Amino acid sequence: MLRTHRPVLKWINALKGNEIVPKHRIIASLVGQSKLATIDNIVRRGIILINRCPLCEKDNETHSHLFFCCSYSKLFEVLSVLG
Repeated sequence: MLRTHRPVLKWINALKGNEIVPKHRIIASLVGQSKLATIDNIVRRGIILINRCPLCEKDNETHSHLFFCCSYSKLFEVLSVLG
């Protein structure tokens, strides 16, 4: 049996340390591996759902949309920077 080498995940080092809440570490790990149970992943598994972002209802619910493109996630990013 041949083993394939996995790519080095540089973001994984950011999840190490005692200052990160374990629940947040698990969620960040799932996001980094695109394994979070978003609608696009659930649909790929054969379960049929309406694929709309629950926050903005403008685009499909995907990892990239929820965490980077959605107008609501951008709003939270700005608010977290402001304090």
